[in-house]
Amino acid sequence: MRTAFRHAAVVTLLVGGGAAAEQPASSPAPARNVRELVVRAGRSVVDYGEKMSLVVGLERYTQWMHGAGATEPQMRTLVSEFALLRAADDWVGFRDVLDVDGVAVEDHRDRLLTLLLNRSEDGLLQGRRIADESARYNLGAVQRN
Repeated sequence: MRTAFRHAAVVTLLVGGGAAAEQPASSPAPARNVRELVVRAGRSVVDYGEKMSLVVGLERYTQWMHGAGATEPQMRTLVSEFALLRAADDWVGFRDVLDVDGVAVEDHRDRLLTLLLNRSEDGLLQGRRIADESARYNLGAVQRN
């Protein structure tokens, strides 16, 4: 997961920090090479991650599968709440499916947000149950949870 955050930070730094951008007086000197840039970006993302403990967003996830003997691939679009939280020394993600191929799933709105904002001792276990329940909407036998 840290590698993904580092890659996102590098892209953000490379795309967001154009030559016309003004640097505040307290900014460090520019990186001398790509390796130093990647190390700095990684350190910055890890530092940010230490301060950030919970992110909940809306995700649109399209799956497709072309099975043996099938003439057309199967497709499924899931709309979910996705929570990413810091637990001990790791990041944990939970998906709660709200909509499957345009059809709303009953009684799922804000379940993860409510669960995570009202942190309880068994919150991680409850979050895992929600994610496991949502996995039933995945296409095929591939583990995506």
